[in-house]
Amino acid sequence: MESVPPTPNKLYFRTDIQGLRAIAVLLVIFCHANISPFTGGYVGVDIFFVISGYLISGLLINEYQQSKNISFIGFYSRRFKRLLPALITMLLASIVAAEVFLSDSDARTLLRSLPYAATWTSNLFFSFQEVSYFDELATKDLFLHTWSLGVEEQFYIIWPLLILGLFNSRYLKNKISTFFIALTLAGVFISIIWTQYNANTAFYLMPSRIWQFSLGALVYYLKTRSSQIASPKFASYSFYFGILGISLILTSSIFFNQNMAYPGYWSLLPSIGAALLLATGDRTPNNSHLLLNNPILKWIGDRSYSLYLWHWPILILGNFADLTRNSYGIGILLTTTLIVSAISYRFIEKPLWKMKTSKAHYRTIIMASALAMIVMIPLNILVNSQSIETSNQRNSLANARIDMPVIYTMNCDSWFRDAKVQPCTFNSEQAEYTMVILADSIGAQWFTALQSIYPSPEWEVIVFTKSSCPMVDENYFYQRIGKVFTVCSEWRDEVLTKIEDMKPDVVFVGSASTYPFSSSEWVQGSKRIYDRLAKATIQTFIIAGTPNLSFDGPTCLSMQLLQNGKLSSDTCTEPAHLAQTKKVSSHLEAAAQPYSNMQVIDLSEKVCPNNTCSAVTKDGIVVFRDSRHLTDTFVQSLKSELHQRLQDSQPSLHLNN
Repeated sequence: MESVPPTPNKLYFRTDIQGLRAIAVLLVIFCHANISPFTGGYVGVDIFFVISGYLISGLLINEYQQSKNISFIGFYSRRFKRLLPALITMLLASIVAAEVFLSDSDARTLLRSLPYAATWTSNLFFSFQEVSYFDELATKDLFLHTWSLGVEEQFYIIWPLLILGLFNSRYLKNKISTFFIALTLAGVFISIIWTQYNANTAFYLMPSRIWQFSLGALVYYLKTRSSQIASPKFASYSFYFGILGISLILTSSIFFNQNMAYPGYWSLLPSIGAALLLATGDRTPNNSHLLLNNPILKWIGDRSYSLYLWHWPILILGNFADLTRNSYGIGILLTTTLIVSAISYRFIEKPLWKMKTSKAHYRTIIMASALAMIVMIPLNILVNSQSIETSNQRNSLANARIDMPVIYTMNCDSWFRDAKVQPCTFNSEQAEYTMVILADSIGAQWFTALQSIYPSPEWEVIVFTKSSCPMVDENYFYQRIGKVFTVCSEWRDEVLTKIEDMKPDVVFVGSASTYPFSSSEWVQGSKRIYDRLAKATIQTFIIAGTPNLSFDGPTCLSMQLLQNGKLSSDTCTEPAHLAQTKKVSSHLEAAAQPYSNMQVIDLSEKVCPNNTCSAVTKDGIVVFRDSRHLTDTFVQSLKSELHQRLQDSQPSLHLNN
């Protein structure tokens, strides 16, 4: 479609914006599909927010300039007509797919946000929900991606009121650009401070994102009102500003990752990049700017909303179907996403969006939309009321997720919430010896086996554990809280002080091998811990981290049962990822080498025998309760192996046979 020069009273179609939308949605999809090198592809959402601010503000400003008023019912009915049908279709299709391909319990977990996604409030749900550390499926909610739609809809609630108020204000109507600048700067400041305080809520909630919408609004207003931006001189520099804009976006998408607090000041880069492209995309010769008018990008941009809606549930269900381990499977999922999105756009999104409506129909559209959203609530209740599988195999898989040591029913792991030391103590009254476990959740998974090896009444067993807290004296950025895990460092230091005062006979120290430390940090950080333990205990055992699965074990087994009704160790397997585990184990050995009373115990090859990890053993024991943690039942099956290694190293102490 041929673009025409901008005028204050007309919001004309720009193919370069469709190209920018295409880039935004492709970055998001590549990030979620783990396609290298786009680790920061989540910045595509920031681009969408700036585009929305530009377009929605333009529509509202144009409407006011033409009629000296804004029809709120007309605005909201157009938004509902544009966005809701495709959203409801995606929700219903995802419900059906989850019920068909997943177990009842997994389906309920992955569909928890359904009523919030249907009412554009899922960002509130994901921001404030209480999530257990071991609730790994919560990060795979089928509607997690709808948080950004919630942010946009909440923006739409206040923005028409704001635009109308600006133009009707005697004081502000001549200072609108100043207002947008002030709102943008204030919003950036709030976002930076909020991200440092609580990155999770800053990421999901609209107030920390509103500056991106106001930035888009500022660009639109300046383009239509500023003589400088409209001047030929500015147009001569447009190409270079565009180069800078696309560079900021691509740099962000490649060099950003999950190990950084976001949005905060980092979000300035992609947002400014998007603003530069919006300001210059239609100002270059022949209206052809940086290939954003490429027909392929335009085609993708036209379908960007459908692509965004469908890609996440398809990728998540594909992960459970074991299709994300290699490029071939990912290719299948991306192709499926493209096909489904094209169908959704052609038969659902576009026909209803382009449907002619009169003012008389606005109320009907809003009422029908409200009814569609309300209906999703009892549907959610119906989904949650479905019966749980009752076969023995189904029950064993359902129980596998909670098959963990008894310490997790007690109060000794406060996770990230505070640094208070609250040990779990067992057999304390008549004990002659003391054994201490100092570990994260991976190290603490050996508790039940160790407690039986160091029995009462001879042994007092004390557990100090904090999930995701490595027994390495180094700080790290913890993705799930969106900041450096300083609570861990404070807690760990206090626990070591307590152990130094206690002087126990034996200490078991252990943590996962997946923390993002360098080789030097692993060795030196561990050594600083071991130096304190070596002086405080008779013997310290270091339990190396165990291998992970690239998929959720119980879910994979559930899908296997759904397909053939059998539970076999020949499926839900993969080559063991032992390289990282062995590498970290060697770092632990290097750190322990100077101390005569320290020994590393590595049971990785027992967890994944013959270099193969399986979700279930040949004897039918479920190995993993998620993708990382071992079931307590499986740990106890390795008790004899663990006992033998300890007996060989510590024959003088009283161990249970």
